[in-house]
Amino acid sequence: MWRTLKKAGLPTDPDEVSAGIKSLDGYMSYAKQLKEKANKPMWLGAVALLQEMEQKMTKDMYSANGKKLTLGDGQLKDAWDFTVKGLKAGYMFGVKANSSDNVNAQQKGMYSGMIQASWGIADLKENGTKNNSWLIARAPGEPANSGGSYLAVIKTTKHAKQAAEVVKYLTNKKNQEANYKELALFPSVKALYNDDFKNVTDPLFGDEKYNKYFIESANELEYTKADPRSTAVRQIFENQMQLVQDSNKNPDKAWKEAVAKAEAIQ
Repeated sequence: MWRTLKKAGLPTDPDEVSAGIKSLDGYMSYAKQLKEKANKPMWLGAVALLQEMEQKMTKDMYSANGKKLTLGDGQLKDAWDFTVKGLKAGYMFGVKANSSDNVNAQQKGMYSGMIQASWGIADLKENGTKNNSWLIARAPGEPANSGGSYLAVIKTTKHAKQAAEVVKYLTNKKNQEANYKELALFPSVKALYNDDFKNVTDPLFGDEKYNKYFIESANELEYTKADPRSTAVRQIFENQMQLVQDSNKNPDKAWKEAVAKAEAIQ
């Protein structure tokens, strides 16, 4: 919520916000000022923030050959420690993501920041968020994304050639552009990243031309292989973080128990 930033004496211009939260230290500094000057939390909750930090990881939970649990070579621990620091400092609203409480919090500006993919725009609209209440800025740290969609055709299918043509049609430039307008699914066809696309606006964000932040990140992204077990590993740590928030479980004990459970996954 940009009005909360203004109340705390922080910049509200998206470029200035992007510069201010470029590092995680800057992101935490914003959270501190929001708490001290506006008595508002920066983040929805500990699990939601941990998930956002996990999505920004540029390394997988397992080694490339899948033989070793690496937890992102320290990146998961950094995400965990950052979340715990924010939680202990009182920078959380304290509710779960994907809940009715979250919808209400977004609508009423009960917290101030979140890291989302472009499809978060569609979520805000579905949740009935008022126009010009949120703005988009560049996320802190390196650009990253977790997930995405792919279409494939089984080679042995009876009509493989025709099916491939359908896939090409569904993912062509025109349809990717339409999907972004309707569902905020960011296109992978870089030919779309022209001036018209950069200048897109939406009443939800006032007159802000926000696509440049998504374009910058998309152009800088590097793909990494994800082990099928990584989702289960993340869930283990998120469950423990929920206990840290809701039951005041010792964060160090929670981390150690999560590691032990993750190591038991075959």
